[in-house]
Amino acid sequence: MIPNLTKDNTAKVKRLIDDGCIVLADITALREGLKETVNALGEELDISPKTLNKAIRTVFKEDFEKLKEDFDDIDALLDTVDAK
Repeated sequence: MIPNLTKDNTAKVKRLIDDGCIVLADITALREGLKETVNALGEELDISPKTLNKAIRTVFKEDFEKLKEDFDDIDALLDTVDAK
């Protein structure tokens, strides 16, 4: 249940919603711009957009070592079951 809000608090909530909508619109525009850039560069360099996006996410999340460990585990498992 929403509490009864004072006039000031109602204005604060309204401002938050308005600002939140602006932020979400900006995020949408930035994502679309990044997608277009990734696609264009991928086509130009013959690199799949999936690979470029994965590289971007990996650097952003700073989790390359974790991905490498996971891959090493999968590689070892596939060697064990002779599935390569």
